[in-house]
Amino acid sequence: MTIGGALRTAMQQLADSTSTPRLDAEVLLAHVLQTDRWHLLTHPEQSLRPSQQKKFFVFIAHRCRHQPLPYIIGQTEFFGNFFRVNDNVLIPRPFTELLIESFLAHIPQHTPTMIADIGTGSGAIAITIARQRSRAIVIASDISPAALRVARKNAQLAKLQTPIVFRTGSLLEPFRHQLQPHYVIANLPYLTTSQLREPSIRTEPRLALYGGRGGMRYITALLKQAAQIPSIKVIALELDPTQVQRTRRLLRQWLPTCVIETVSDGRKIRGIIAYT
Repeated sequence: MTIGGALRTAMQQLADSTSTPRLDAEVLLAHVLQTDRWHLLTHPEQSLRPSQQKKFFVFIAHRCRHQPLPYIIGQTEFFGNFFRVNDNVLIPRPFTELLIESFLAHIPQHTPTMIADIGTGSGAIAITIARQRSRAIVIASDISPAALRVARKNAQLAKLQTPIVFRTGSLLEPFRHQLQPHYVIANLPYLTTSQLREPSIRTEPRLALYGGRGGMRYITALLKQAAQIPSIKVIALELDPTQVQRTRRLLRQWLPTCVIETVSDGRKIRGIIAYT
């Protein structure tokens, strides 16, 4: 079978499973062949080896069952770098890049400081920040040991100038005593019961998605804990657009002197940064 023939067959199989059958097929075949999509388009007559053909259509079968592309190929791109992912961690979303950019604007470039990434998952946020602020001590925490194994592997592959410190624990619990972060960023579970039924996320870990019936369980707990850690200067939170006003009220309750800045994807507010 040729590249062109494999893509045509795969697109037919994917037609009822994804809104982007051609793109999905090209991404998967490019991964199998360890090339790029441009090569596929310019060499449709190239023959596939039997092992390549078999692997490709195994991937297509996974995609037909709605498994996300990053889980199938074992990696995803974020902030211009590739990170390993599996079904123990949430797949990093594009909006999180915008939140990181806004967060970094509050952190001095060359000043030693301590930054905490809460609910680190794959470690994409912590590693990206460590690359951008090489003099900072970055601490990444997660309640899931399986997620931390993925994050540690990604940090090892990143070969950072200053190693990330990993801690197992819930929210800010690991920071109550010896560790006193100045900057906190968190992409916590914030989906509601009804949002959790969305088919596109059903293979991602519930632990990283579900924020209780109204989606605010962990955001509320984090802000309550943050009020007890005086070293914190800035908190950045990713959230659902419907949670913005409730989060504002919580900030006024627990951190009454903070300034609140919103972060938008161009259509809706998807993040909040509070600073003193």
